[in-house]
Amino acid sequence: MLLYALVCGGLLLRWAVGLALSLRLLKASALTGQKTNGIEIRESSRILSPVTLGIVRPAIVLPAGWREWNSVKLDDVLAHERSHVARHDPAIQMLSMIHRAILWFSPASWLLHGTLVRTAEEASADAAIAASPDRASYARILQKFMQQGVRDANWQGVPMARYVKPEQRIDRILDGTSLSRGVTRRSLASILVMAIPLGYAVAAAEPQASQPAKLPTFEVASVKPTPPEGRRGGATMTGGPGSKDPGRIHYTNMSLEELLLAAYDLNGFQVAGPPFLSADRFDLDATMPPGTSKEQFRLMLQGLLADRFQLMVHRETRELAGYNLVVTDRGPKMKESAELLPPVEDGAPPPPLALGVDGYFVPPKRRGVFFQFTEVPNGRAVFRQVTMQELASTLQRQMKRPVSDATGLTARYDFKLDYSTQGLDMGRGRIPVSPGDRAYQNDSTASNGPADAHLPYVAPGLLSALPSQLGLKLESKRVPVETLVIDHVVRNPIAN
Repeated sequence: MLLYALVCGGLLLRWAVGLALSLRLLKASALTGQKTNGIEIRESSRILSPVTLGIVRPAIVLPAGWREWNSVKLDDVLAHERSHVARHDPAIQMLSMIHRAILWFSPASWLLHGTLVRTAEEASADAAIAASPDRASYARILQKFMQQGVRDANWQGVPMARYVKPEQRIDRILDGTSLSRGVTRRSLASILVMAIPLGYAVAAAEPQASQPAKLPTFEVASVKPTPPEGRRGGATMTGGPGSKDPGRIHYTNMSLEELLLAAYDLNGFQVAGPPFLSADRFDLDATMPPGTSKEQFRLMLQGLLADRFQLMVHRETRELAGYNLVVTDRGPKMKESAELLPPVEDGAPPPPLALGVDGYFVPPKRRGVFFQFTEVPNGRAVFRQVTMQELASTLQRQMKRPVSDATGLTARYDFKLDYSTQGLDMGRGRIPVSPGDRAYQNDSTASNGPADAHLPYVAPGLLSALPSQLGLKLESKRVPVETLVIDHVVRNPIAN
């Protein structure tokens, strides 16, 4: 007991002295007259790197000479420190230090503190990268601060240059697939309520992505890589609830990203994960009980992906670049639908089509959207009896950006749209933009005059085609979007 009291007292005394020194440093720092998101910015010649100080009302303290930084460096530093303040990291780490002092004899208490410190730094690094996505620049800034060191670092604060295995910290920043979920409320609650070492083992556990409990399963399911001869065409999806074959699905040449979109009912821009999600192709066959609903089917597909691809995910809200679909000043150029046409039936064989004089097939008289593509690549989309919301959804899928209908038009319309498919998602992943595609670069209308007579016709880019052909345009905006973040996934599925 004497040994316990001496070690515990020594750790608590060290913490108390550090807290007093940090408050003294904060009080001695000078006001800059600036704030960021309501957080006071101060400066001090006693520090070499930025630091967040204070428990009740934390402030960001910058080293002398910060006014000579360029705007990118300052934005990165402030985003990093704002993240610490937003999560109350100084208070959380203070509680963790007290906790470690009381249960100093438990290795789990030391592990917990290290986990909290590391996770806080990772989350703040992610916040800085989100503010200025140049990872290499941010890594150089952080490396320079760490090389300078932290002077008089025995006080209680959260310095940006804190050493948490510097080489791993830099490697993680440069790794574009790394993501942090930050310090969760569960972790904080664990610190406050755990009173025995066993509790710390639970609190120190890494946050794990969750999957729905007791997911329904397919009766039989097979997932195999698509053979080379099956990769020539596009992806196909037949069967399933609401189709003519509700008890069976047959998906061919599907990317893992496309399977995720079907399983979670999302758009392409709502999935964040490794690049191979859209590269590898798979064939999926499965059967399900009679009467399976669409929601039950999606849960079955989620369970299959978790089982065969070891998929682990979580959801978070991210701000993405998007568009509003609006009418131009000259008004719409589309024709309202005059007659009611039947919709395209799921799984119905395509009817015979006649080739038009312009080289495109004449679509059947059915309600919906019909796409045709050439090798240039040009594309034509024929819209029959579609609403502006349906047009916005089509543009959203192709551009992989959120698109909202703000036209105010409520009727159904018939029209066609000729445009370049370069850089758009036409169901097989994004088509790369060719360096020689002058029509798509800067999204200007292609020239087909005498100087370009030897070149094949290149349709205008989508952003130019909309106003010139439909009297509509896309206006940029930033929107919060719920995103499915891939925490873990294997590239090759477990064998059937």
